[in-house]
Amino acid sequence: GDEVPLSSSSPPSTSEYSIANIGDGITVKTVIFDQAKLAKSSNLNKIISKSDLQPTVYEGGFKLWECSIDLARHLRSHPYVFKEKSVLDLGCGHGVPGITAIRGGAKLVGFQDLNIEVLKHVTIPNVLENVQEITFGKLQTVGAAVRFFSGDWRDNELANLLTAPTTRDSISERTRTNGGRWDLVLTSDTLYSLESIPWLVALIQKILADDGICLVAAKRYYFGIGGGVADLIKEVERTGVLEAKVVQIIDDGKSNLREIVRIARRSSIREEYEGGNNNDCNAHKKDDADDDEQKNEAESTPSAVKRKRDQ
Repeated sequence: GDEVPLSSSSPPSTSEYSIANIGDGITVKTVIFDQAKLAKSSNLNKIISKSDLQPTVYEGGFKLWECSIDLARHLRSHPYVFKEKSVLDLGCGHGVPGITAIRGGAKLVGFQDLNIEVLKHVTIPNVLENVQEITFGKLQTVGAAVRFFSGDWRDNELANLLTAPTTRDSISERTRTNGGRWDLVLTSDTLYSLESIPWLVALIQKILADDGICLVAAKRYYFGIGGGVADLIKEVERTGVLEAKVVQIIDDGKSNLREIVRIARRSSIREEYEGGNNNDCNAHKKDDADDDEQKNEAESTPSAVKRKRDQ
């Protein structure tokens, strides 16, 4: 893993932008990626000409994915307190959730992507365009420090880099008391590959503060390519120390169902979630509950009771 300086990006004025609506008339400007800005020697040139992604090589960061907008809208519509918090946008791409956290008053916001080219040509220009008056990595208008990291989730060095305490200003004491771990981890559209889900969960476990939470925005199923929310929840449960809960379901009729999942350590997770719809968010449990009910009914029939006595 590597930390990427803010100054490594081209000036925002040289790029064209589209507008993403994140609710209540609030918008985020997102750069329209120009492939001509990539170095001719970059191995991403051939990949992005043919596909949106290639696992472990390019994970689609130049494209603005709909679940990142879902997550930004969720952050705005739910009562998250960003003040004095550290927030990491994991697998950030355009960085819309992280930018939302900056605007919300977070003290430290990190952006991580597999590809350094994505950070240079998409993430950093978006941050520069949406939050003004940046000097030496310090966003003076909202008092947030920003950091950018490139690297592979499978690399232990990335986890070490992400949790290395920063020495910037007043945030140093806060991050050190958390062992350099993050209060809020955000990630969106990162469950499409079954193979990557264990690496994602393992990284979250390493970098999440004891009282921190992680929010994952994803499609319920990624048809034709494997992963989905159910696979994430199973992997989280396997850790024995983390717990996951669906806290929002998005059904806009434009694509398959999309969901927001909340992950926290078992010692800190709450039964109730502020603003969540408990009926909707129990969707994944319903089928199992129905099966258990049918099983209990079957076992209580006279013939079933007789069989048990005979045994």
